[in-house]
Amino acid sequence: MIPMKNRHRSHPGPATGRGAAIETMYRWQDSGRPVDAFLEPLARDLPARERHLAKQIVYGILRNLQTLDLVIGSTASHPLRRMKPRTLAALRVGAYQLLFLDRVPPSAAVNETVRALKKMRQPRWLLSFVNG
Repeated sequence: MIPMKNRHRSHPGPATGRGAAIETMYRWQDSGRPVDAFLEPLARDLPARERHLAKQIVYGILRNLQTLDLVIGSTASHPLRRMKPRTLAALRVGAYQLLFLDRVPPSAAVNETVRALKKMRQPRWLLSFVNG
């Protein structure tokens, strides 16, 4: 297992609010630390609009985590506990936008989440899985 302090170095920093939200949720899972310990440094250099979107998504996921996990679990072919952490983080970000952000069209929620994963140099299978 890769130590926590080195686990995240191979990925470039997020370029969008969605990318910051995915990376924040990924780093936060099972860390035992407050989400702000990850969100603030990741979103710090983003434009104000993207920083706001990242915060809106992350805090919205935390408020609705049980609902999101129920929806994801009922539609995914794999149980949540068997999903890779970054996969689950991306699915939560996409699902939150689809279910709770009325001003984000469904196509934009999916496409922009996939685009954020591409910028993070994620494998093609993950892009396809999240897109589905």
